[in-house]
Amino acid sequence: MRRIAEAVEIPVTADMEAGFGTTPEEVADTARAVIAAGAVGMNLEDGDEERPGFLVELSRQKEIIHAVVEAGAGAGVPFVLNARTDILLYGMGPAGTRVARTIERLNAYHEAGAPSLFAPGAKDAETIGELVHGVGGPLNILATAGTPSVAELQRLRVARVSVGSGPMRATLSFLRRMARQFLDEGVFTMMTEDTIPYADVNRLFRPR
Repeated sequence: MRRIAEAVEIPVTADMEAGFGTTPEEVADTARAVIAAGAVGMNLEDGDEERPGFLVELSRQKEIIHAVVEAGAGAGVPFVLNARTDILLYGMGPAGTRVARTIERLNAYHEAGAPSLFAPGAKDAETIGELVHGVGGPLNILATAGTPSVAELQRLRVARVSVGSGPMRATLSFLRRMARQFLDEGVFTMMTEDTIPYADVNRLFRPR
């Protein structure tokens, strides 16, 4: 985290999974370490690390979120906690209840102090619109293939769009297709003339 924050000139937030702890204080320690490394925010999931496939009990997750927010305030940083629920992403519980339960949890997280609320797994405009209408704070959507355009998301009043691991996985997919072309066809046409120059790549990783 520190190497990334020191290498760029824009604010950095970190994906800290479920906080790498089981108690509010342990997760707050993670937040303090993130801040010390130079980041100004973090994602926090609500999956139960001790019980895969389950969510952390709601009141406990609120305690964790409150502790993280307090850690940011104590460090004097306007820390952006992006509180996430995985109900839609992993299809948890009966399908007919998922949107309502997502709204319930995100509103609880907002009440606990989280300034940004993340609902990965919401892909269609109807579901996203329901979430925006029901969630009482800024909503973050995970963009994937089939997600409405940025203009449509703006119309729906989505506050933040993330792309997650999508660009990295798309890059690996391209690399796999290129390797298959080398192996099967013995040609190199996928390495096009508009490939980023070697010198430009080096500049991207040059310490600032």
